[in-house]
Formats: sequence, structure tokens, C-alpha cells
Amino acid sequence: MTVPGGSSCGGPINSLQDLVACVDCVSEFKVDCADALTVPGFESYPTQCNVQVGTTSTTIPSTTTTIPSCPPPAAAVGSIAVTLAQGTTDCGGPGLNPSSVAPFSGEIDDGTGTKLKDLGLGCLYIGGGNALTLPGTPLPDGSTSILDVSGANGLQLTLAASNGTGPDTCTLGAGPGKHCANTSLAACTSDADCGGQKSSCQLDANCFFGPPAPVPAGPLTSCVVNMIGTDRAARRSSRAATRASPSVCPPGST
Repeated sequence: MTVPGGSSCGGPINSLQDLVACVDCVSEFKVDCADALTVPGFESYPTQCNVQVGTTSTTIPSTTTTIPSCPPPAAAVGSIAVTLAQGTTDCGGPGLNPSSVAPFSGEIDDGTGTKLKDLGLGCLYIGGGNALTLPGTPLPDGSTSILDVSGANGLQLTLAASNGTGPDTCTLGAGPGKHCANTSLAACTSDADCGGQKSSCQLDANCFFGPPAPVPAGPLTSCVVNMIGTDRAARRSSRAATRASPSVCPPGST
């Protein structure tokens, strides 16, 4: 495609810079062609807008224009680092008594859907609605998880699980190896290898979400390590992502 009176948006996507240039060019194309549609009596519709790429169609008198998009890159062209921000300062006590304090993220409802309690933002709650012994635990802020830019569709980036810089920043799911989560800690293929205890044969963690979180419980105080169970993936506006330069890393950077 070619911007009316401007340059072509063609070319392969081999780097994050190529992706940024393509998104900017496609955005300008869409704006210019949309502007021309609003004043059909004052100027003719640009011939450059009569393209047949992409998937979404807009019909005008005697002309059909298909909204274009950037082609997907052949491989990951960069990465985005997501940093865990601070949540609430108080996750609440055991059984959420006392309650957590704002900001909140989620709630506990009763069987009729009536809200019972708010859940604090950035908190780990163990035991669901029956957590009457352990208080909510704040997740330590400041940790970073990395996602790869694996594709683009119009102004959206497709983000996929990444190897990151190591187990503390990668976003790959667990497995394929398994070990018993009970006292044996032996390699396993099923719960039968772990004495038959239900859900005792667990996938080995490859990546972790944040540092260990302390769970205060008197003499039984311990730490919880959050692992990533399945590959993380997301979609994000490419305009927001590519302009947040401190969070966008070219291939090979740390």
C-alpha cells in the first residue's frame, strides 16, 4: 500500500524498527484515506486507497477499500518488559478480617453473587474463601517479566512467551519434566509414582513470577514461590508499546 501523496508501506518486518515504521505508515494511510471519505464533494478519492489487503472492508460509491495491516514478522522482532508495580499496602487479615485496603482487584462473593469482601491489588490469597488462618500476602513489587513481540495486526502487537534473561524474567510455561510435590521430590510421570496422592506429580517450573513472597504464620512462617504454569501471551496497542521506549528491547538486549 502507498500513502496518498507519500511513500509505500511495503517491505519485510525484520526488526522492531521495521515494525514501528510499518505501523506509522499504515496509520497515516488510514487517516488520509478516511479524511478523503469525509469530503467526497471536494476532492476525488485517492487511487492509492483502492487496495485489497487485510480483512476488514469499507464500501464507498463505486470503490471498495480493504483496511490494511502490517504483515507478521518471520521471527520475534523485540521484547517488552512488564514490571510488577506496588499494589495495596494492606492485604487484610485471616479471613479478610480486617479487610484489605484500596486499591482493589477482584472480590469474594457468596452463593447468590452478593459481594462479601474486596481483594487487595497485588495480593496472594491462599485457601480461597476458607482462608481463615493465613492473611493475604503482598507480592513483592519491582520484578520484571519479559514477553516477545511475535506479530502485528494493524495497530496491535501480538506478545508471546519469552526466554527472557533467565528463570526470573522468562514467561514460559512449566514442564515437560515432572517431580513429586510431596516429601519424595522424585521424578514422576503420574501421581502413582508419588504414592498415589492426588495432584502430587507436578510439572517442573521453568519461569517464576516475582521473588519469594513471605507468608507470616508464627512458627510455621514460610515463603511462597509463584511459578508460571502456562506460556504467557497478550495483545497490546503497538502505538503504546513502541512509544514506551524504556520497556521495548531490541533482540539481544537485557
